[in-house]
Amino acid sequence: MTFFYDDDECVVSCTHHIFTDVLSFFGVCVIIIAADDLLDKNGLDGSLPAEISTFTALEGFVFSNNNLVGSIPKGITELVKLEHINLANNELKGSLPEGIGNLVNLVSIRFESNQISGRIPESIGTCVELESIRGESNELTGSLPKSMMNLKSISTLHLQNN
Repeated sequence: MTFFYDDDECVVSCTHHIFTDVLSFFGVCVIIIAADDLLDKNGLDGSLPAEISTFTALEGFVFSNNNLVGSIPKGITELVKLEHINLANNELKGSLPEGIGNLVNLVSIRFESNQISGRIPESIGTCVELESIRGESNELTGSLPKSMMNLKSISTLHLQNN
């Protein structure tokens, strides 16, 4: 693990480290994630814990390129400071949480190359800061929600292969 300080916040970089599962990682580290790719490519197994909602200071949630299973916990929608979510290239199933619209500071969301199913929630239209949605290569169905017309800053929308 690498520790560094930025504006008096301690940040732990765990990229390319092997943890036995997500719960053991959360049991050892309580961190403020403030940069991309901190938990990328760690070989994490298991599911994302429901207790994720207790990490209210999180600004970035990057668990891409691991071996995560299960669904995206509904508690993630309580992390209102989140600006970036990257869950790409895992084995996640289920749908995007209905409360995704609570994340009004969200700038980017990546969940491509999983097995996410169902529709994109109508509430996503309240994420007016959203610039990028990457959800290709999943099992999404239905049409885009009309509320997406509210996303004036959107510059990247990848939803092919669904």
